[in-house]
Amino acid sequence: MNLKRGILIGLALYIATIIVRLIITFVFMVASPKYPLIFRTTTYLIISFISLVVLVSFASLWYFTKAKRNAKEGLKLGVTFVVINFLLDLLYIKIVFSAKPLMQIITAYLSDPSFYTTIILIIALVTFIGSRNKSHYEKEIHSHSVKRIKHRRR
Repeated sequence: MNLKRGILIGLALYIATIIVRLIITFVFMVASPKYPLIFRTTTYLIISFISLVVLVSFASLWYFTKAKRNAKEGLKLGVTFVVINFLLDLLYIKIVFSAKPLMQIITAYLSDPSFYTTIILIIALVTFIGSRNKSHYEKEIHSHSVKRIKHRRR
């Protein structure tokens, strides 16, 4: 695994996720104050998870354009994405909630079921994408190898 590339794409994924969630939050605050809170919360979570799937898919495909595709690489990349997300979330919590008891906030963060759902979703999705067909890069390398072998036989 190209760890540097995985980390950089993981950082880009984190930033994109924050931007999309801020937009979703803004839209929900402006557009839906008349709806009941439970409806807004459920709809917000569904849209957040859909956007997460889309963003993680794009980030994974971006990584695998120049990397070998297999389930093991996908699993490594998925774990990298989760670790980056977790560390940056902890940094965010420390900065934003510095006046409140840190352990209490971290405990609440870790006890949220959506935290674990997100971890499972990211790792499963990236592993799945990694295990799928060869990337364009790998097909290109393979086609050049075949051409060289045919050229040598002549």
